[in-house]
Amino acid sequence: MDLVLGVALTGEQARWVTVDGTGAGATLDHGVVDADDADALEALVGRAQWRAIGLTWSPDAAAAAAEAQQVLGRRAAVTALAHDDAIGLLTAAIADVAGYDFLAVCNAEPDAAAVAVVNARRMTVEAVDAPDAESRIDRLTETVRGIRPSPDAVFVLGSAGTEALADRLRQVTTQPVLNAAEGEFALPRGAALAAARAADDPVAEPAAPTRRGRRAPALMAAAAVLLVVAVALGATGRLSWRTEEPPASSQAGQQTVRPSPPPAASPTAAPAPLAAPGNGAPEVAPVAPEQPQSPPEQAGSPEAPAEVPPAPPAEAPPAEAPPAEPPPVQAPPPAAEPVYVPPPPAPPPEPRLRDRIMDKIPGLDRFR
Repeated sequence: MDLVLGVALTGEQARWVTVDGTGAGATLDHGVVDADDADALEALVGRAQWRAIGLTWSPDAAAAAAEAQQVLGRRAAVTALAHDDAIGLLTAAIADVAGYDFLAVCNAEPDAAAVAVVNARRMTVEAVDAPDAESRIDRLTETVRGIRPSPDAVFVLGSAGTEALADRLRQVTTQPVLNAAEGEFALPRGAALAAARAADDPVAEPAAPTRRGRRAPALMAAAAVLLVVAVALGATGRLSWRTEEPPASSQAGQQTVRPSPPPAASPTAAPAPLAAPGNGAPEVAPVAPEQPQSPPEQAGSPEAPAEVPPAPPAEAPPAEAPPAEPPPVQAPPPAAEPVYVPPPPAPPPEPRLRDRIMDKIPGLDRFR
């Protein structure tokens, strides 16, 4: 079985997770070791034959990350991803997969904190400096409150005081605030996912750890990096409300009832031409008075009524028999259609976002 290792260095700890070769499956194992313990990292990397290894770090852990990359690189190719890149790409991935138009993600680590915001126009990552845990919560809360307009949701990740931060955010915002019980393993899990995708891309090359580096491999792995939450949110269903369809069908039924008057009007128009041929002979008499200039010539005009040509107009009524065809168009059947229009079914209740996340995110126990 192919395995992928993900490691995240924050503060004095190195948190790691093991996933299958695709990087998208459930977490097989996870743990924490000292970031500067080379022997512990050597033992960790020697536990299996790794298909790929992913590494991410906080800004202050760049030196430890450089040493860790050398140790981890002895067994497999290492995909390196800086902290700011990881947070930014994670935010973009969650927003894209979950369908958020405007999302904020807070990441709180012992030695680093940041707020990433993504909307339809751009994505930004703002680092937050704080001397202690309480100040970090205050600064992150103020940063989120200053976002205008308000984001659709706020997600809290990290390994330092995420529960207290989530509680504070819920007090100052009406937007959904989500935090995972094991959110401290979001970064290593995402690093593993990035490494798994990079292993399938021969163009991607590992990046050397730097304090604020922006490396091409991170961008090339953007489609998969840090999908700890986004993978689960990808299963979020989009309810298609069908309440509008029944009104459309009822309107169609009303339109079918309306055509019934036109057929009734067509028969009324038909009798008019039928009366015309009968009055055709009297119509010849008015034509004769129109020529009073030559009275002597009108003496021979009486022969005109005897002319047979007026007979052809009498044949016109049989030709006008087709107008009688509209009566077969029965209006009652269309009128009966509205009777069969059922009332619109009540839409099923939409499942809560927290329930979908809790059911789909592998390895996460609960949401608070």
